[in-house]
Amino acid sequence: MIDVGLELKKRLGDRLQENISLRDHNCFGVGGVADYFCVVSDIDSLAQVVGCARDLSVPHIVLGEGSSVVPSDSGFAGLVIKNKSSNVVFSVASSEVLVDSGISLANLVNLAASRDLGGLEFLAGMSGTIGGALYNNYSSSNFSIGDFVKSVTVLTEQGGKMMICSYPKSWMEFRPHSSRAKTSRGFHPVLLTVRLQLTRRRKDEILRILRDNYRARKNPQEGHALKQVFLEPESSLGLALGSVLAKVGARRFRVGGVSVCRQDQNSFINRNRATAGEVRTLADRLRCAVSEQCGFCLKERIEYIGRW
Repeated sequence: MIDVGLELKKRLGDRLQENISLRDHNCFGVGGVADYFCVVSDIDSLAQVVGCARDLSVPHIVLGEGSSVVPSDSGFAGLVIKNKSSNVVFSVASSEVLVDSGISLANLVNLAASRDLGGLEFLAGMSGTIGGALYNNYSSSNFSIGDFVKSVTVLTEQGGKMMICSYPKSWMEFRPHSSRAKTSRGFHPVLLTVRLQLTRRRKDEILRILRDNYRARKNPQEGHALKQVFLEPESSLGLALGSVLAKVGARRFRVGGVSVCRQDQNSFINRNRATAGEVRTLADRLRCAVSEQCGFCLKERIEYIGRW
């Protein structure tokens, strides 16, 4: 029988780490230990490490900033790949940008603004990477990140072989809070790069919109925050998430070291070394309260990963 750890070490060398706590690799500061951990800083390395995991049949997951995941207290039985690829190339003449999937949204928004390129202002104040934003099709007001996509390059599987392919926007099958990268059965395509179509805009106008959005999404100051826990109810229900959470008294909910944020009822605060189990229990209790009092089931935006 093959020694997976030894084989991974042979192929990945010093990049491979073992028994790494995931608390330091997600925005909420929870989670157990990953059996294996590897940081990649460019898309070639990302494709190589994912391909290696597939060759060895090692369970794996690609993480950016970990803004929408809750790793289990029992850890992750496999390889966690930390994506820090952040190369970016602007074409000001055509108002386009080609960017690696690991770049942070904050960095991308600021780089675009410095070149008088607008369109991404709605992302201001959102945490995560462009890869995570595409995976979940981040949206706000009248905009979604999918609206700005021209093409993507992904690592995918065809006929049992790993291949790097470029596709037009339509291939991503963007839907509210979802995409083909998220819903594919079996192997989930790994986003490597994306080409975005932006627009020329006056810098003072861009900065004004950015300030307004940052102000509206002011981060809680009480500790590690898990933001946008639940999705807005479907428009056909005629209900607003904020009013629904207020109706059930969400601000009073707390489980162990995690509680609902007083400033934003759709965020959780890690007050005292909360556990992932407490996060899930709190989400379950809120969902049950909404179901009993409002008659419908809340859907979570966050994903639970690892040994549950």
